[in-house]
Amino acid sequence: MVKLLIVDDDEIICRGLAICIDWSLYDIEVVGIAFDGEVGLHSIENNRPDIILIDINMPFIDGLELSHIVRQKYPAIKIILLTAYTEFEYAKQAVKLQVFDYLSKPFENDEVVRAVLNAKNAIDSERKIRNEMSNNLGIIKGKYLSELMISNDMDDVHLNYCGLSDLQNEFCAACLYIENIFQTGQVGSDSIIDDEIARMLVLAKIKNYTEGFVGLHVFQRGDKIVLLFESKSLDYPSIKSMLAQVLEFVNANDDYFLSCGTGNIIRGADSIRYSYEQAHKAVSYHHYFSNQSLISMNDIESHETSFDEYLQLHRKKILQNIEDSDYLKLSDNMTTFLSGITEQKESVIKEIEFAVIEIIFAIIRKETIDNPTTDYFQDYIKNIVKLLGEKDLAKVQNLISDIIQPMNKKFFKQNSKSNELLVERAIEYIDKNYFDPDLSLKTVADYVHTNSSYLCVLIKQFNLISYIDYLNRIRMENAKILLQNNAIKTYEIAFDVGFNSSQYFASCFKKYTGLTPSEYREHIKEN
Repeated sequence: MVKLLIVDDDEIICRGLAICIDWSLYDIEVVGIAFDGEVGLHSIENNRPDIILIDINMPFIDGLELSHIVRQKYPAIKIILLTAYTEFEYAKQAVKLQVFDYLSKPFENDEVVRAVLNAKNAIDSERKIRNEMSNNLGIIKGKYLSELMISNDMDDVHLNYCGLSDLQNEFCAACLYIENIFQTGQVGSDSIIDDEIARMLVLAKIKNYTEGFVGLHVFQRGDKIVLLFESKSLDYPSIKSMLAQVLEFVNANDDYFLSCGTGNIIRGADSIRYSYEQAHKAVSYHHYFSNQSLISMNDIESHETSFDEYLQLHRKKILQNIEDSDYLKLSDNMTTFLSGITEQKESVIKEIEFAVIEIIFAIIRKETIDNPTTDYFQDYIKNIVKLLGEKDLAKVQNLISDIIQPMNKKFFKQNSKSNELLVERAIEYIDKNYFDPDLSLKTVADYVHTNSSYLCVLIKQFNLISYIDYLNRIRMENAKILLQNNAIKTYEIAFDVGFNSSQYFASCFKKYTGLTPSEYREHIKEN
């Protein structure tokens, strides 16, 4: 809608132009009329019209002076002057003022409409060009901001393209991981396209939502969406609150499940990449914090510190088990050790390898003393050689598993019946408490008086699926029953079966059944 203001000291002409022409047919709104230049100026300031019809000969402020003021203060406004034939010299001055058009009195309504529509078309064209330029500038800005995430040596010209308000401000980067829970499960190019469309939709949604946020830059880098905060002084609680709002807004329609990693607050544009690297690292841990949407560097540092303590603790236990020839506890502790490794990152491979090699040498020494004819020696040496050159965590896990399996087979053979009863008690406890969002393997293990990692191995052996898979299956099967009742809302069902987040529940349900909760309900109706 284009806004039109009419300024003429002839009240009949002024009101006639406003009332006798149906401007709404042309998508034009008359936002005001004024009978002198002074009142007209106030109306311009209050209504900010796109087009003004101005009579030249008016009291207080004449049309030429008013046009001059408008051109100085509001250059985008289109001015159409209304002039008598005897005032043609004034019209030539109007040309110098670069008014859009002028009409000589007397004129027909069709002439006025034609002039105004020409102005409107010019405005529409300018707006289109401005939008295209704005979009291109946004793309350019996103490109250079993306480069800034990996470089601290960008020249001043390119830094200006980034749109940062002050290069000496404080900055904090956040990375968003997007999971599209409406994926159809296809692989290859179709899946890649779906993922990219999901990122584009979320990016547009976040940009629209955060448009009024001061000191926030939103752009895409690779498969992540980056939010870069800047201010003279940043504080993490405010950043966390703002990110929580964004996550809640995007997740509101249940289309996506988002996780967000945040880096530390740093000062100076040349250090932004360090905050970005931390944010990228933090969001890569989203699988370890499934019910937590916002992951900070403090969470990660705590996680990594706890693993170092974990590694040293189990190393000591295992070495003591070997020294005592307690193979029952050795098998249990080695299983626990392997389970803990499964949840770690590539960065701790060397620490794991050194600990495992020390354990292998302890076993070799013990086996050589207890059984001089053992053929374990060659097998263990082969595993050591493999470990020393291995950089893949999954292969490290497999090598350790090769060591553990012979121990476990011997132990399980001796204790098969008692283990089966223990698993039955654990499964019964899970079945009765699946709705508890805090139900963990440790909680179940404590109930049956055993080690959580050892219980994990037992459940997998006797049930043929892992603890997590079994718990998820129980929750999903109960959710399918509850979804048959349309009176229960999806978010209520999520909480009823043990989820703190309805979005995460929807994601898990989609993976389990191939349908979203709402699609599953429709499927039930149809069948």
